[in-house]
Amino acid sequence: MPASSSLQRSSHFALIKESEYSIKSILHDAKRFIVSSFVMFMDVKNTATRCGYYFGTVTSKRVGNAVLRNHVKRLVREVARKHAKLHKLADKTIYIVLILRKEAAVSDIDTLYRDYLRAFSALMRKYTKQVDVQ
Repeated sequence: MPASSSLQRSSHFALIKESEYSIKSILHDAKRFIVSSFVMFMDVKNTATRCGYYFGTVTSKRVGNAVLRNHVKRLVREVARKHAKLHKLADKTIYIVLILRKEAAVSDIDTLYRDYLRAFSALMRKYTKQVDVQ
């Protein structure tokens, strides 16, 4: 995943928090898809200034201890990095937030990869349907 797609400094988080692109607003406006290891929220916005994709994970303490949570987040980031080509849409910005569940802690990377692909394709179908209707 390119560095431009991740939030790294506290100033970046402050900008997101104060803007319309906060995680709460993304979760409120987004469509969701539930799989065994996570819940994927995706929002697609038509913006000419911020094209690309932005990815974030939310992991509660129910998933496990800090070492396990960080391990699962690393696996999920790797899966998202492998799917980076799928995230490219012209003149659109994709925001993806994954809320990890307990099952993610015991899943291997192949299961996470399959679940991610399934959720991403289902949500993209929802968005293309929405565009066709309008």
